[in-house]
Amino acid sequence: PYIDIPRIDLNAADSATFETLPGIGKYFASKMVSYRKELGGYSYPEQLMDIWHFDQEKYDGLKDLIFINPSATTPYPLWKLPEEQLAKHPYIGKYAAHAIVIFRNNTPPEQWSVEALSKAGILKPENAHRKARINIPRNWYFIHHPLHFKIIIFIFRLENERKQLNNFYLSILR
Repeated sequence: PYIDIPRIDLNAADSATFETLPGIGKYFASKMVSYRKELGGYSYPEQLMDIWHFDQEKYDGLKDLIFINPSATTPYPLWKLPEEQLAKHPYIGKYAAHAIVIFRNNTPPEQWSVEALSKAGILKPENAHRKARINIPRNWYFIHHPLHFKIIIFIFRLENERKQLNNFYLSILR
């Protein structure tokens, strides 16, 4: 016989419930709740390792005791939120939030994806990988602002040219 230990839903538990997990005291329980709020809800359990000092060993010790109920998870409204709210997300920040809004306003909705944001250089590769695992619904609203689109394309081209020049100078110096 075995003991049936109920698993804990990361998006429904309070800090007192988190404290019942092995290796989780008041500090981590509090951080788990506050980080869930920053994220707008956990999308996958490994997001716990984004918390400072929450390492692989700590995660491995409780991964069989936690889960995320997909039917109770609210999709992150990436395609609807205003810039100020996007900027608060831990994987986005203010510069990417501004670029996402410009991207939304100047790209046909059927082309909206985290991969497209990554290819455009809007999301850092490590954040694009994390963001791609988040439940993001499609939003079919968009307003066309050709000037904004031209400005962002110009900025991306300048950045690419700067990188190419840096690489060229580095190759000469070697």
